[in-house]
Amino acid sequence: YFSQSAVPNGLAHVVAIAAGGDHSLALKSDGTVVAWGDNSYGQSTVSATLVGVHAVATGTYHSLALRTDGTVAGWGFDGYGQATVPQGLPGAAAVTAGGAHNLAITAGVPPAVMPAVTMQPVDQAVRAGDTVTFTTAASRALSSATN
Repeated sequence: YFSQSAVPNGLAHVVAIAAGGDHSLALKSDGTVVAWGDNSYGQSTVSATLVGVHAVATGTYHSLALRTDGTVAGWGFDGYGQATVPQGLPGAAAVTAGGAHNLAITAGVPPAVMPAVTMQPVDQAVRAGDTVTFTTAASRALSSATN
């Protein structure tokens, strides 16, 4: 399809992954995000200023990043408002994305008083998009398969 299953050369230290319609995200242990695949709506264009990320999620044509301070960044297709983070969203503890919508679990406290989040490596995980599936192993190796 759009090379979403072709893991970028040299991608290492992956702690989380997300697969969208035809694009993919990898969260690295340093809190940065790498994206690849279809970029028709900017869903694979990660801002150079996006740092301190704790979790990633993808919809069909949009991407989300949850920062360690509880703020959320969204980018990509925004035809239904799915890439626009609501103003005043209280500190998020988790995010997930559907095809054209998102959900956030809020901690119920302002981000400034949220406990510090320590990222732990993912021992094993699997994530599926519309046309690609990713798995990680205990060695943190990332592999993919297309449907």
